[in-house]
Amino acid sequence: MTGWLTAVWDRLKLPWSVSSREYSCSYENVLGTSLELRIVSSSPSVAERAERTALSEIDRLEQIFSRYRPGSEFAQWQKNRGVDTPVSDELWDVLSACETWREHSRGAFHPATESLLQLWQDCAAENRLPTAGAIGRQRDQLGGNPWHLNASRRSASCARYPLSLHGIAKGYIVDRVCDAVLRSHAGVESVLLNVGGDLCVRGNTTRFVGIADPRRDAENAPFVATLCVTNGAMATSGDWRRGFWIGDTLYSHIIDGRTGFPASQFHSVSVLAPTAMEADVLSTIFTILSPPECAAMAESLPEVGYLLLARDGMAYQNLLWTQREVNE
Repeated sequence: MTGWLTAVWDRLKLPWSVSSREYSCSYENVLGTSLELRIVSSSPSVAERAERTALSEIDRLEQIFSRYRPGSEFAQWQKNRGVDTPVSDELWDVLSACETWREHSRGAFHPATESLLQLWQDCAAENRLPTAGAIGRQRDQLGGNPWHLNASRRSASCARYPLSLHGIAKGYIVDRVCDAVLRSHAGVESVLLNVGGDLCVRGNTTRFVGIADPRRDAENAPFVATLCVTNGAMATSGDWRRGFWIGDTLYSHIIDGRTGFPASQFHSVSVLAPTAMEADVLSTIFTILSPPECAAMAESLPEVGYLLLARDGMAYQNLLWTQREVNE
């Protein structure tokens, strides 16, 4: 890891703002991706302490949610399949949120699509499509609840198939880190944290966030849109620089829990929401849903905006997105 460096962005790009009290740092291989932290504070020493708080909180939460650390709470919990096990407040929060969004999306978002994704990736390695029977067998497992929560004991038991918190846990971590920085350091006026395209802005500041065009690979390509963000969050999902090829077709890494097939409509979906967790999960859900379904869900939620860039070249956005967009 390096210290305070210039910004390097992937899907979400932030134009530099000039401030003598703004400090920034960037890191690679944090939660498996890149991290950019910007802090407006009373002094460099306050900013450095805030940076240490952010990194410490990320490490703590990764030890809870990581699928790749064998000793993480989530990994250990999955080993006790079928056993009602007390869980931390953080894991309880995310498991509860997963249930809410699985129900709200009518199964489009599902933490058990990991087995379906693995099936598609294994077949892609052999350059062939999965059979309908194989997809059906994996999809049939998703009919029941992926876990059971016991509110009185704050405990949970998981089902006997692979689970993933991809599409929700990273956003939750970004929210918690921003809260920890602002809560722990009186000299911090505002914080912006971007972890691999999950971005949160908190405090006394307004930021202009540019969305990279998925149809243009050049780093200096014009943004497809620029949004004004104040005490809010954004996330972008899609097959841009992700996914896998079978024959001449690029398939998304996001699987529709209702059908067992990869999402196929959009190159890129960007969502503006009050929290990073909401933006994270909604960018996944909207990648799966049709434009009318996205519009209906966004209408039912407070302060949610979206930009959908379809593979056929069409673009869809709602009124809130239009209101927050900056016209150059």
